[in-house]
Amino acid sequence: MGIIFGFGRNEEEVKNIVYKDIKKIVKAVIEENNKNGKVEYFSQIINSIKEKISEYEQKILKKYTRIEEKPIEERPKRYFNILVRSIEGSCCYLFILVEFTFINTRHPLSQDGIAAFYDEECWHFKLDEDI
Repeated sequence: MGIIFGFGRNEEEVKNIVYKDIKKIVKAVIEENNKNGKVEYFSQIINSIKEKISEYEQKILKKYTRIEEKPIEERPKRYFNILVRSIEGSCCYLFILVEFTFINTRHPLSQDGIAAFYDEECWHFKLDEDI
């Protein structure tokens, strides 16, 4: 992420937290798949990962929606939402494309004090090594 006035370190920290959360989800699905000798086709594992990540995404969306319903002066200074654009896999590789929406409700250069910043991350996991 480049330097954008009013955005930076906090947003990078959020992205790191989301990355770690998604990695935990992927790891949990893989471990569940390996438990008791249960082995699924990779496409089934990908579908399970998509389902769990979708649940995570919906949790964040609910929180974001509750914040957006409040008057501006009652909103936190910074908040975010994510949209998982794509989850694809091949053999032992998994690629997840996440779009972030960051909101700053006290931005010094905005007339109404609100600014939005959009960013994307494409995360790559080698399932037999990274997880």
